[in-house]
Amino acid sequence: MPWDAQERTRYEDEVLVAARAHGLPADLFARYGIGPELERRLRDDPAAFTEHVSEVCAYWRDLQSRRRSLKKVLVDLIDDHERLEGEDALTHAHFHRVRSEATRRALTAWSEAAGSPTAHLVDRLSDLAGAPPTDAFHTLREHLRVRGVPFSPMEVFGERRLAGGFTVLDGFRLPDGTALDKASL
Repeated sequence: MPWDAQERTRYEDEVLVAARAHGLPADLFARYGIGPELERRLRDDPAAFTEHVSEVCAYWRDLQSRRRSLKKVLVDLIDDHERLEGEDALTHAHFHRVRSEATRRALTAWSEAAGSPTAHLVDRLSDLAGAPPTDAFHTLREHLRVRGVPFSPMEVFGERRLAGGFTVLDGFRLPDGTALDKASL
């Protein structure tokens, strides 16, 4: 393996020790210690790619006798390596497909979580009443309908200023610090 001692130590810490706590890396490039620079060199050289992958597996086998704390991880890595080898999947193209599919799934999950532009991340939820005061709610809704505004702060600040966003925790505030309180009504 063309790694120096420092690179091997980094690989053991960032990949193998982490795998003990979190499972094998799904990214096959990371699993086989192929960083961006090495990937660029191996992409167009299938023989060098195969040689690197074989050297990494040999390294895992050698490490089994020296790092007992990593034994399960190393056994799992070797088992999965042999499975991939049996499927003829130890190629740059397959590694790239696996990474692309994982990226696509992650983007889909994030897109679904984000939902629409009105989705917000909050570090805490404010305490809200279980239901609006019925009489005041109906009166306000009727006044807004008559004025043609869907949202009461729009009447105070205007649609353009609200388009920049706002917060409602600890009081209704625009990004410039302007607050909606009794004084502004």
